[in-house]
Amino acid sequence: MKIAVASQNQHQITAHTGHCRRFWVYECENGEIRDQQFLELSPQQSFHETSPQANHPLDGIQALLARNFGWGLQRHLQSRGIQPIATAKTDPEAAVRDYLDNSQPEHVPNRQLFGRNGGRRSDRGRRMRRGKRGHPAGGFLNR
Repeated sequence: MKIAVASQNQHQITAHTGHCRRFWVYECENGEIRDQQFLELSPQQSFHETSPQANHPLDGIQALLARNFGWGLQRHLQSRGIQPIATAKTDPEAAVRDYLDNSQPEHVPNRQLFGRNGGRRSDRGRRMRRGKRGHPAGGFLNR
């Protein structure tokens, strides 16, 4: 089993995974880490820049661990057969060991990491209702 960990600075797990270009790739067997390699991608090979249909250097891994994933990246990874795993850990090797020991959840949706709306503004409806005749600018354009 191959597990990749997003680590832009090579020491900690990255929070913004879509633009990440540096990954630790762990080869695991029978719940143990057998090998680890560092993989650095070009800017054009980040998940943000590549199409889900194009070949990617991380094709063939089973899981990608990172601090969080946007909804688009989650769909992109799942279309490649890669399971996105959000973790609160910052140490790459410790996160892989926890994943192998099943001591962390298989997937934490963004709404659990960033609040009930997955990081989107929750007051949008209230802001829209504040203005005169429902205009968000307070009705200044309607005068």
